[in-house]
Amino acid sequence: MNILMTASTLPRFGDDSELSIVLDIAENIKKYHKNINISILAPHYPNVKKEEIIKNVKIYRYKYFFERLEKLHYNGGMLFNIQRNKLYFLLIPLSLFFQILAIKKIVKKEKIDILHSHWIIPQGLAAVLYKKIFNQKIKIVCTAHGSDVFLLKKKYFNILKRFILKKCDKISVVSSALQKELLKNKAENYNINIINNGINIEKSISLIEINNLKNKYNINSFCLLFVGRLSIKKGIFYLIEAMPKILLNFPKTKLIIVGYGPDQTLLEKKVQKLKLQNHIIFTGALRKKEIFSYYTIANILINPSLEEGFGMVLLEALSFKLPVITTNSGGITDIIEDKKTGIFINQKQSDSIANTVNALLNNEEKRKKLSYKGYEMIQNKFNWKKIALKYYDFYCQLN
Repeated sequence: MNILMTASTLPRFGDDSELSIVLDIAENIKKYHKNINISILAPHYPNVKKEEIIKNVKIYRYKYFFERLEKLHYNGGMLFNIQRNKLYFLLIPLSLFFQILAIKKIVKKEKIDILHSHWIIPQGLAAVLYKKIFNQKIKIVCTAHGSDVFLLKKKYFNILKRFILKKCDKISVVSSALQKELLKNKAENYNINIINNGINIEKSISLIEINNLKNKYNINSFCLLFVGRLSIKKGIFYLIEAMPKILLNFPKTKLIIVGYGPDQTLLEKKVQKLKLQNHIIFTGALRKKEIFSYYTIANILINPSLEEGFGMVLLEALSFKLPVITTNSGGITDIIEDKKTGIFINQKQSDSIANTVNALLNNEEKRKKLSYKGYEMIQNKFNWKKIALKYYDFYCQLN
């Protein structure tokens, strides 16, 4: 069985900060199912190889403009890049056109049986157009990850999504929340499979790395952590507003905010307005291995999200036995069971965040219990062997 996955983002080099979930899925399916051959197609980026093998997966990257101007994808994603520079909007049809041509070339070269698009727009659209124009016999499956469902809600996007999904042979989503959202989009007749993302839990961070990080930020008390895109939808404003109340009880506490995004400047201004510069640290974008070090120095991960497709950060935190405080938003409920594997807080309420953090910092036994239960749960439910088997069965249903 030969499969071509298409993605809008992929690690460009080594331990890149770009989302690696599509590569992780491909790597683990190949690892546990030797009869499947998987290639991945993603947009090109300046000074990155057009073809290479990463983690035993063949990677193709299609060029869509002059190399130095290939800035539509990566570094926050297509929507974020267009917000920063409206001229990038003109690159969309070029990217779509050259992606379709690249699919045509790779399908022939690798003798592809199944075209698996990650994200409905634009990858799903490229797959559907390729099939319609060049290859009516190929099977198309599409996986929705969150932003393609929650962010693209205008009427014309919904019409486009319905068109794409109707042309797919199979559909999967990474959480039950995404399944429900697609069903709202008049997708009642679609057979939507839920296949969560997986997590590798075998990680080790040296004591030297931990101590260096603590010394870097002068951490000698409690450390709170946020990891994710710096966007209003992540609820970070309310987390920042909660800090003064937390500091009344634990005055040496530090909050580290890891990530980048469109609202970073607004968040930094909020910190300055509240005079919290000595207690809140923005790290910017970090590579995956660097982020893992932050999980080891933190006491609690806080994810006050207003809208979440899945919640990969929660899996990562739990894999480091880090207790989590979050909302019951979207796909988070596939991971967290309130008061067992984490604690739910109210959305858009800084007092709820502060009170919950204070109570948990005051109760070391509770933190340990949450950590143990969360770690145990992800070992059983989100290990890659189980996830890879679900994808294998998903593909076999096409035969």
